[in-house]
Amino acid sequence: MNLKTLIMSIRQLNLEDGYGILVKSNYQTKSHRHYAIEAVYCRDGFFDIETKETKYTGIKSVLIPSWLPHSFRCYEAACELLFVDPLSRVGKIITEIYAPEEKQDVIVHPRQIELFFDGRYLRESINAKTNGVDARIHECIEAIESNTEALTVKQLSKIACLSESRLAHLFKEEAGISVHQYILWKKMCLAVSQVSVGESLTSSAHFAGFADSAHFHKVFSNMFGVNPFLGLKV
Repeated sequence: MNLKTLIMSIRQLNLEDGYGILVKSNYQTKSHRHYAIEAVYCRDGFFDIETKETKYTGIKSVLIPSWLPHSFRCYEAACELLFVDPLSRVGKIITEIYAPEEKQDVIVHPRQIELFFDGRYLRESINAKTNGVDARIHECIEAIESNTEALTVKQLSKIACLSESRLAHLFKEEAGISVHQYILWKKMCLAVSQVSVGESLTSSAHFAGFADSAHFHKVFSNMFGVNPFLGLKV
């Protein structure tokens, strides 16, 4: 089956609460990794997933920790993909339930993961109380999320009242991701949100602050394992 038969659509995108749900059918990806925790649930059919550790075939659901390289093969089936910011309330609840950061590989058939896809667990997670990150890092994260133009580490260091080196160290320690990587992830989320409301890939890339569409395509392919022309269909 040719990759061009891939169908991917954005079912739900909630950047404010740090998650999005996409639907894919008939697809295959190259090995890729991303900052988000990912949960995959197949209501109709089965899929295969491969990591450096092993290959899992004919499965219905999986939880993929942040930054874990993996590839998919899902033919004649439809999968729902939940991407969650690990720093969001939903991300922290998933981490508390499944502890994916302690896993060296994926969690196959995680218990009751389908309840995150029907909306109830998402609503409960958003309203749940969780331990937050350092207040200074929280301010930086809010600044990154509220600006369409990419902020520099120098600008963020002033917001946090920390030196650039101390900010870089503390951000990585608290968030589990470098400042630069977090900014890039948020730019990608912003671009995808523009596509979801009907904007072209090129205009969405420029709006989110990518240097050009080629840079956006490269980052998207690295994060999701497919070309955005094939990977995004609203």
